[in-house]
Amino acid sequence: VNKLKASSEEVISELQKELMQLDVGSDIYMDAHVPDLLVLRPKLSLPWHDLDLLKSGKIILQDKSSCFSALALVLGNTESLDGDFIDACAAPGNKTSHLAAMIYDQLKKKSPKKKAKVFCFDRSIARLAILKDRMSQLAPLVSDGKGTSKNKFPVDVCPTLQDFLKADPQDKTFRQVKSILLDPSCSGSGIINQPDRSADDNSNGEKERLVSLSNFQLVALKHAMSFPQVERIVYSTCSVNEIENENVVATALKECNEEVEDEELKWKLVSPVSLGYWPRRGFSHKNLTDEESKCLIRVNG
Repeated sequence: VNKLKASSEEVISELQKELMQLDVGSDIYMDAHVPDLLVLRPKLSLPWHDLDLLKSGKIILQDKSSCFSALALVLGNTESLDGDFIDACAAPGNKTSHLAAMIYDQLKKKSPKKKAKVFCFDRSIARLAILKDRMSQLAPLVSDGKGTSKNKFPVDVCPTLQDFLKADPQDKTFRQVKSILLDPSCSGSGIINQPDRSADDNSNGEKERLVSLSNFQLVALKHAMSFPQVERIVYSTCSVNEIENENVVATALKECNEEVEDEELKWKLVSPVSLGYWPRRGFSHKNLTDEESKCLIRVNG
């Protein structure tokens, strides 16, 4: 449910009417882990793209696992929400819209006088255009990307045509940024029915590709960790490969923390309280303690 446009109660009511008209049953469930995520029966065939709820931006079709990153960033700990946000690899915008909706909901509940900006990075003009178009449908107002709009809405979505790796952590534009969502390019090995997936994941070409991807992911994560005011980073991928997940996180922690003498200023892994009952955790890694591995969330078994 896109809380920027509608409440869960409103959407459930409208969706039940649609289901009854189609005579496919009207059972709708609230997900046990993700707020405002509605669950319908498996293999339920609906003309989703013809539904007014989808056309109006009141609902977003999204896999449960892709909701975890925004959930962990916004509700990952018990501290109050504060500061601006960066979505480092934002296009086409599904996670951005979910992030903006969750921020809006929390500000409305706990800090109605506060505002927050979400800087959405992409270096591709075409991809950023898709994001802008999508966000114009999902969010009441979208700024010009400079963070200077007169938007009175509490969440100001700022599309930013720039490679995140080239963003200056000392830039005054980002001086209030305290949270970063980093969902970089990955192998996509965790995506079911991926049409272009290699048939042989153990081939030399695939191994080289994974090394190249993990090197990029490491650079991106370390860059996110270099923003001086940032307090929270959620790193996520659509990959099941350890080299793109546990290994990237462990290496980034080791290399960044080696440069910091004050223990209080070192980066630490924290298990998101919003997923406290989620059973699947990170794999063991030589550079992570058992407790640190348990802080990591996996969707695959």
